Amino acid sequence: MGWQLDEPWMGTLRSRSAFGKTGFTGTSCLCDLEQGTGIVLLSNYTFPTRKKDATAINAARADVADIVFSRSS
Repeated sequence: MGWQLDEPWMGTLRSRSAFGKTGFTGTSCLCDLEQGTGIVLLSNYTFPTRKKDATAINAARADVADIVFSRSS
C-alpha cells in the first residue's frame, strides 16, 4: 500500500507531514503525527450506484478532517 501526501481531501488544518489513503468505496485513513491524531472514515459511497467522480466524497473527507484537526490542536 502506498501513502498519499498533501492531497486536497486531507483538509486545510493538517500538518504538512500528514499522510493517508483513500479507498474505492469512499473510505479513508488519515494520520497526522505532529498533531497526534488519526482519522478513519468508513463509508459506502458506491451504494446504490457508483458515482461519476469523487468530488462529493472528497469534500466530505476534507470537512471531517478539518473538524477533527480543529479540535486536536
